[in-house]
Amino acid sequence: MSADVIHHFNSQAEPIVGLEANRAFNAGLFRGFPDITHRIEDVIAEGEKVVYRTTLEGTHTGEFLGIPPTGKLARINDFTLLWIANSKIVEWWYECNLLEVMKQLGLMPE
Repeated sequence: MSADVIHHFNSQAEPIVGLEANRAFNAGLFRGFPDITHRIEDVIAEGEKVVYRTTLEGTHTGEFLGIPPTGKLARINDFTLLWIANSKIVEWWYECNLLEVMKQLGLMPE
């Protein structure tokens, strides 16, 4: 990743900017779901863009995004689009269904 990488997480208003901020965000993900697995299902690359679809699965045993651990398993599919320049990720768009995650964690009604 470039030092000033821009990460657009689930269309939130403010992107996560910079390598350190992205490291901190990902560290929080792994604290919240320490057993998380990330299986790549599809990859498409053209020019400076790479798109991939994955399946994520993990047990929510630590706080994540301010949510206390539920001990429940979450499994979702997601999409990522990367813009790569000079062999580094310079911009990253990530989308997943967070409402479905909340349902699986028992935080929202079915």
